[in-house]
Amino acid sequence: GRNTTLLYRISLISTSIGTIASLCQWGIQVQSVSVASENYWISNFSYIFRFFLLICSLLSILLSVDYIRCSKTALAEFLFFLLTASSGGMVPCWASDLVTLHVALELSSLSSRFLSGHTKKDIRSNEATTKFLLMGGASSSFLLYGPSLLHGISGGQLQLDKTAGVLPSSQYFVAIYTAIASITAGT
Repeated sequence: GRNTTLLYRISLISTSIGTIASLCQWGIQVQSVSVASENYWISNFSYIFRFFLLICSLLSILLSVDYIRCSKTALAEFLFFLLTASSGGMVPCWASDLVTLHVALELSSLSSRFLSGHTKKDIRSNEATTKFLLMGGASSSFLLYGPSLLHGISGGQLQLDKTAGVLPSSQYFVAIYTAIASITAGT
């Protein structure tokens, strides 16, 4: 209907504006700067990843609309989950603390899990979503255990640079390797 076309256009325009803005910012040489109580670290590196994620989002919107219309599923839900997963994927590029990084990864993964179950009428989609949610919950617990170990080893530091500065002088090598293995298993 008319609202579906409007939502499609709004998401295309907003993603296009974000892509163009990111491309313009990419060319500007900026000093790496910390913002929002040092929760975000903005640098040229973060602009590059934001640009590529926005390009992928834009292509996903453009290439999937015909499929969504033919399968007669809700375009609004699809666009919401896609844009939420994309924004959740952009935040780790800027995150400078453990909490922001974990929340961003969870935002992206939860949206991806719901996106897998978007076609509710297809039994395979329901089965995939159930498996994805169960395995995602298990991997999320591993992913959370690793940073919590790093947080404890570093003496309660949340900032990634401060945590990384403390780890080489730490005596808890087994815990550090366990944290790395846990983070790897969780992703």
